[in-house]
Amino acid sequence: MPIHFVIGKKKIFLGMNWYRNSHYFTQSKAKKIYHKMIIEQLDDNVRYEKIRLNIILNINKLVKKDLGNITALHEKFFLDALVENKNIEDDKLSNHLGSNTSYIIDKNINIPYICIEIIKIS
Repeated sequence: MPIHFVIGKKKIFLGMNWYRNSHYFTQSKAKKIYHKMIIEQLDDNVRYEKIRLNIILNINKLVKKDLGNITALHEKFFLDALVENKNIEDDKLSNHLGSNTSYIIDKNINIPYICIEIIKIS
């Protein structure tokens, strides 16, 4: 998943700081775009009872950003997409047992992105 989105003519950095300051119409548009991109990659027939997520931020240099500010919104939007697509019943604690977040610096990439892996627990 990219960490930047273009909404209208504006490029946004999808993170908690943007979310806190953005208008709810823009938040809704971003979430719809994100869900569409995620759901296109999901198998409609796969159901999970309990999961964990492995979230990896891939960047080309160390940036002055807070890892949690970047990954938290992606985690929330991703979980909401799983619920919308009926891959999980709900993103409550009994279904989503937590997430691991980390980052990788790869000087060969031009555009930062996030990979989210679903780890089936049951």
